[in-house]
Amino acid sequence: MTRGIVRLILFFGVIMVTTSSFIIRFANQDSYALAFVRVLITSIYSLCLALIISKSKSSDSIVKEKLTVKDAGLIFLAGASLASHFAWWFSSLDYIPISTSLSLTNTAPVWLALISFFLLKTKMNYRQVGAILLVVLGTIILFIEAIGFDFSVILIENTSFGLILALSSAIGFAIYLLIAKLLLSKYGLWRYFGLVNLSSAITLIFWLLVQNKISVLLNIDLWFWGALLALFPGILGHAVYNWSMSKLHQVDVAIATLGEPILGTILAWIIFTEVLSPLQSIGLSFLLLAIIISFWSRRIKK
Repeated sequence: MTRGIVRLILFFGVIMVTTSSFIIRFANQDSYALAFVRVLITSIYSLCLALIISKSKSSDSIVKEKLTVKDAGLIFLAGASLASHFAWWFSSLDYIPISTSLSLTNTAPVWLALISFFLLKTKMNYRQVGAILLVVLGTIILFIEAIGFDFSVILIENTSFGLILALSSAIGFAIYLLIAKLLLSKYGLWRYFGLVNLSSAITLIFWLLVQNKISVLLNIDLWFWGALLALFPGILGHAVYNWSMSKLHQVDVAIATLGEPILGTILAWIIFTEVLSPLQSIGLSFLLLAIIISFWSRRIKK
């Protein structure tokens, strides 16, 4: 498969993931419950597809690969990291504005690059390093704009807690992507993706129990919107992210995911006439430039 085709598929995945913010906005449901339904239905979709593949390709060693205890632990960590990404980002919105939270969740590629370098000894070429620096610069600009140049707000206890939650959400997303790089080729896309989302569902149901929100799962509308989230940003979006991790450098994929806030902002401007400030435009332009440079930087596996 050529480099252009893989990156075109990844771009399609970014578009599909971008639909999540709009579906969530129209759904008007409890965020934790909606996230749980989304990953639960996604896991059912994925594991059914894995079962169909295993029956049609009975000799496929990837599909029939035995799950080791170590890999099962990593898969559960990936699912818990995805759940944490959702939960901590949603929770951060109780303490800080959406724009501030988003500016910090955009740091996921930076965390992924750091984790890859220190734990996996993964090297980056000069263009990828440049792209990461642009992500940092764009994020700083977006963060400064979000807090209105008032750095004293960081010292406020509730605000500090919200900032920590948003950063933790970014780290969770980075870990979720990185584990796909390690295990997806070993177990196949749909089997791996299904198990990760099932692990995420288990983690989120625990969160719902702690918050005493189990009763909201009886809402029929919740399952309708959750099914849409599972199909579009889940199966057609996040599954593509995971698949791309086996084809591209992990830093390239992580930076490409920044297309989600960029496309989301453009669509919000078109659909909801949400106006961008000059600093937001500059910050998002740096993120877009980072994606362009990163996509230009590396050949992929055949």
